[in-house]
Amino acid sequence: MWTPTNVWHRLMDRLTAPTPPAAAVTPGPELESFHRLSLRRHPDVVSRQTGDEFFLVHLSRGNVFRLNRTGRLVWELLGTTGSAGEIARQVGSAYSRSPDEVVPDVQALLRDLTRNSLLEAVPEAGQCASSSNCH
Repeated sequence: MWTPTNVWHRLMDRLTAPTPPAAAVTPGPELESFHRLSLRRHPDVVSRQTGDEFFLVHLSRGNVFRLNRTGRLVWELLGTTGSAGEIARQVGSAYSRSPDEVVPDVQALLRDLTRNSLLEAVPEAGQCASSSNCH
C-alpha cells in the first residue's frame, strides 16, 4: 500500500538520481484534467512540525500522516494554490525538473491524500450554483 510517505520517498529518490533522457510526454485527456484539478485541504486536517518531521493530523478521524520535505512543499502549496498543475510546476522548479517529470508523483500524492480524506476537490464554478458543497 502506498502511503504519502512512501510516494514522496520514491519521488525524492527520483529527484536526486542522475537525470535519464527525458521521454516525450504527450498531453492527453488525463494529463489535461490533472492540470485543471483544484483541491483544498480538508477543514478537519491540521499540520504540525516536530523537529525535521512534518505531520498531518485528521482531527475528526484521529489519523496521523508523516510527509517528507517534498510532501510538505506540496502541502504548503495547497495553501496558496489549489491547482494541481501549478503545484507540479512549482515542485519541478524547486528540484530543477520539468513539471512533466514530477506530474506522476504529484498526481499519486494528491490522489493518496484525497483518498485519506486529507484533501477535497473544489467544485467548479458552474457546480456551485446547483450544489451545497461550495464553501
